[in-house]
Amino acid sequence: MLVLCSVGCDIKTNKSDVMVNNLSTSFQNSKTTLTDFVNQWSQESLELQSDQLTDLEREIHEIYKVVYSPFEFERYGWTNWNNWTPYMLSSYIVIQQEIPFVKTDKIDTINFNYHYKDTLRNFTPNVHFKNVTNLYLTPTYQNVFKNFLGDPVNENEREIFREKKDFLKRALPISFGYNWRVILTHPLIDGICITNDFKKATVEFTLLQSGLRSFLVKENDAWKIASTKTIWIE
Repeated sequence: MLVLCSVGCDIKTNKSDVMVNNLSTSFQNSKTTLTDFVNQWSQESLELQSDQLTDLEREIHEIYKVVYSPFEFERYGWTNWNNWTPYMLSSYIVIQQEIPFVKTDKIDTINFNYHYKDTLRNFTPNVHFKNVTNLYLTPTYQNVFKNFLGDPVNENEREIFREKKDFLKRALPISFGYNWRVILTHPLIDGICITNDFKKATVEFTLLQSGLRSFLVKENDAWKIASTKTIWIE
């Protein structure tokens, strides 16, 4: 299995434990805000952005930037949303730390049964949205939210989980679900299949409570979405 690191891999220390304690203290004390926590995260995220990419990494970054549209769902053919999304008023977006992918000689437009055997880790795409700050979910921050939110298995545990989600909503965009992944801003890329000549690609992704697949082609050195199809709905 091939694992690519776009930037230096996050070193696991007791830093995440300290951050979990701080976040838990903030949650327990309603007078404490998330400002310091988010400011620290945004500064660390800014320092992670890198232009030192391999050709394959650069293509995956460009594909991601074309597909990733948390503020405009019409890009996927969802015209009934009327230019509104759940993230519309957010000042931050939380970007996933890794992208599963596979390279192939030819895109299979019939079966689409891809095994994403490789992973691009420490993913820090330089996406730009007006008045929005990128927050990258590095392994350290993923560990923070895993420990802070927990993984509820019954309704009693879900009550405190929902309270913690509401607390985080004061500063951060929150999605659906009952585990740490609620911190990630949709769409979430489930896998990218790209041809070896970097001319065609498919992207499978989760948007709210639906699964979609986009087919992309490269024209004049730029990736474009040729079509998007909803493949499952919860």
